[in-house]
Amino acid sequence: MAPIAQWIERRPPKHEIEVRFLLGAQRLNGSPDLLGEPFACFSDLNTGFLLYIEDVSVVGGGMIILLDQDGVLADFEQGFVNNWRSKNPHEVCVSIEDRKNFYIRDDYPEYLRGKIMNIQGSPGFYENLPPIAGAIEAYKTLLDLGHEVFICTAPLSKYENCVLEKYKWVEKHLGREATKLIVLTGDKTLVMGDILIDDRPEVEGVVTPAWRHILYSAPYNAHVKNKKRLSWDMDWRKVLEI
Repeated sequence: MAPIAQWIERRPPKHEIEVRFLLGAQRLNGSPDLLGEPFACFSDLNTGFLLYIEDVSVVGGGMIILLDQDGVLADFEQGFVNNWRSKNPHEVCVSIEDRKNFYIRDDYPEYLRGKIMNIQGSPGFYENLPPIAGAIEAYKTLLDLGHEVFICTAPLSKYENCVLEKYKWVEKHLGREATKLIVLTGDKTLVMGDILIDDRPEVEGVVTPAWRHILYSAPYNAHVKNKKRLSWDMDWRKVLEI
């Protein structure tokens, strides 16, 4: 079976294709019964019509690895601190090491939350986040090892700048081809994969996920003791058992 990246290149001409990786639970447009089977659904973004479905229960010889973008590839924490100190030099600044909650706003007094949201939603914030040290090299290593790697990321509800800039960040640091491998979703449990590397302490959604959650280490998830964790400055291949 051809790797997913090759399927994307085989897409029908003159169509913009959305690729979704789900756990099949229904019949679609007369397709075979996909109950409980992973599949890729190729649909025309202009019309919404389903074009075809392919089974992805076997993908090459490697794993499907989902990488969160912010906090795993892009250094959201350092980017925020840099912006905060520049725009609010006289306000309290919580250091990265002292962060306790996943959401930055929960580590600050309530009266500052508006300023926090303004920074996160401002033009250029996501596009200009620095890469986490070692992240780009790790991404390339995973590809070289034969794994299918997707960037699985959730947008802000205030999405006007965030969504486009996530794509621009990926193109800038990982290349244009990598933008085809972005899965933008508010519910990562719906995405099929073997491993999800994410800094969120708990990743929950409407279904039990197919992937295994491995924590990307951060001060705000240090309290989690029941999951494997890694960072790019350690022997992360040993953690992934690859």
